[in-house]
Amino acid sequence: MGSVTLKAKQQHSYKKYPASSERLCVTCNFYVPDLRQFMRDEASVSEPRCAMLGLKSAPAYRVLPDHGCDAHDNSEYMARLERRAKEKE
Repeated sequence: MGSVTLKAKQQHSYKKYPASSERLCVTCNFYVPDLRQFMRDEASVSEPRCAMLGLKSAPAYRVLPDHGCDAHDNSEYMARLERRAKEKE
């Protein structure tokens, strides 16, 4: 028996993307790199989660930085990059 796939992951077409893709979870506004710090709860797992797909501690909610989905939104990430570029000028 394999792992359980969340319905939300199927609905948003969550899958692995090439490293050069602009749709990676690690660049998304919904990406939470460490659930323990986000929830401020020592009982939570220290794994990445997606606020769009769910922030529960179950393994089915785990997301990987080199994956992505249709709900990807990196507007905050792009704004940060623009600010850094302006600071270097």
